[in-house]
This record gives sequence, C-alpha cells and structure tokens, in this order.
Amino acid sequence: MAQTVKRTSPNGSKTFPIVISIVVLAMVGLVVLTITNKKDEVRSQSKLEVSETVQVSAVSLNGNLGESSLPSAEAKNEDGSDAASGMLVPQITAQDFSGKTNTVIPEGKPYVITFLAHWCPHCRKEVPAIVKLHDENKLPENVDFIAVATGTSEQQVNYPPSQWLLEENWPWKKLADDQNGSIAKAFGLTGYPYLIFVNADGTVSSRLSGEQDDAVYVAAANAIARTETTSK
Repeated sequence: MAQTVKRTSPNGSKTFPIVISIVVLAMVGLVVLTITNKKDEVRSQSKLEVSETVQVSAVSLNGNLGESSLPSAEAKNEDGSDAASGMLVPQITAQDFSGKTNTVIPEGKPYVITFLAHWCPHCRKEVPAIVKLHDENKLPENVDFIAVATGTSEQQVNYPPSQWLLEENWPWKKLADDQNGSIAKAFGLTGYPYLIFVNADGTVSSRLSGEQDDAVYVAAANAIARTETTSK
C-alpha cells in the first residue's frame, strides 16, 4: 500500500521563530537606545547638583520694600493666618543644573516656588502628581512651578536631583540651592515639599508644606492666576 508523505516547506517551521527573534532584538535595542539617550541628556544638562553661589535679597516694588527672608512656614499671626501672607517675596539668584545663573524676581506674573529634596518620600510622590496636573491641563497656563532642589546629598537615595526631575519630566524651571540650603532657609522651609504661591504683585498668597490633595494645588494656583489681570 502506498504511503502518503506530507511535504513541508524547508522554511516553514523556522521562519516564525526567526521573525519573533528579530522583533525582540529590535525592541531591546530601542529600550537600550532610549535609556542611553536619557543618560546622555542628563550628562549634557547637569554640570552641578548644588549652586556654587546663591543670593537671596529684598526687592522693592511699587514703593514697597520687602524683606530678605520670610518667617518660618509654621509662624502664624494672632488670628491664625500665615505670618508671611501679603509679604513681598525675596529675589532669588541661583544656578540651574547646567550651571547657568538664573534670577527669580516678581515681575507682574504669578508663580510658585517649589522646594524639593531628592531623598524625600513625600516629594517623590508629589512631583509626579503635580506634573500630571500640568499634563492634564488642570493648572493655569500663566503659573509656573519653579523647582528649587535643596537638601541635596550624594549619600541619600534618589541622587542626583537633576536626573530625578528630568525623568519626571518637570516642565518648568529647575534651580539648585547651595550646600547650606540658603534659599530654603530664607524662605522659611520647615519640611518637604514646600510650596510658596506668589501673587502677580510679588506678595505671598499661601504656603503649603507636606503632601496635599490635587484639589489643594489647583485651588491655590487658580487663586494666584487671577491676580495677573488685577495687577495690571
């Protein structure tokens, strides 16, 4: 009796595994390239992690002279309100991670000074939360959250802060405090994260310390956003 012989393509059983292997290798290569590009970007942008010199000084606006420092974040008036409320914020001069010197001064535009420490677990939760609010267009466009990396230490986790904030895609200006935390001290920092919401006229609207609900950030940012039109 004749036997039936099944014929198979000489490549039939091998082509599919080969294609899969090529795809996997391509994906691995893409991941490696992405990681390498990210590291190269960090290296190109980061010449320092702490400012070599910083300056915090009083400003004069509309005939009003401010102070070179703010009260402690815990300081209160007799009525329980923030002791810094309504005070002119000092001018900041510091370097960013690329080594470029930047000056932050009230110039008729509201902004938020955001003090962050790379090793702080609360900061590591709040940074992506704030970035997400920005990406979802829940924060006003005319309000920048200026990051000030402070408390920086090579001995602590999540170092360096430049890489951390880059990986988190922080969309606003990033400054480095000096080794002594001079900017943080001048602004009354007592804990992390620490945010100071500044009206368009350069006065303190509110201050927040520690983890907050998203709605708190949005409300505080909207409050200062409205002052830009009223100050003109």
